[in-house]
Amino acid sequence: MVTNSKEISKLQSEMSVLKKANERLNDQLCKLNLIYHGVPDSEHESPEELYDQLNNILCVKNSIDTAWRMGKFTKNKIRPIKVRFLSLHSREEEYKNRKNLNPPFHINADLPKSTREAHSVLRKMKHEAIIGGKRATVNWKNQTIQSTT
Repeated sequence: MVTNSKEISKLQSEMSVLKKANERLNDQLCKLNLIYHGVPDSEHESPEELYDQLNNILCVKNSIDTAWRMGKFTKNKIRPIKVRFLSLHSREEEYKNRKNLNPPFHINADLPKSTREAHSVLRKMKHEAIIGGKRATVNWKNQTIQSTT
């Protein structure tokens, strides 16, 4: 029985190491991506139509490696678009210019799931602090909340 316990412990440790390595790899893969929201969607949209719509929004023309809609088509709902850029430089230029986009368009970084979940928790904590009558700011880099009365 002791052997099984040691084996389970060893496997759990190895799984934890692999999980962290997988997250780092995913983080590297996502560095070239941005998520675009608010780009009109249609059920039978061709890749050419998608690229044309994106080129009307992009500040760095012809900088896309690939782009695709995320999720299934649903009427009266606009699916986000994941865009992979040819270079980190063109991706950064697009991300810098995100504030120049007019609504309903907006751009988000393609963050790993663990980071998105951590940010969700921080947003909820900030909201709770505000409801409690405090002023709260989020330090996204350190993943902390600073609240004052």
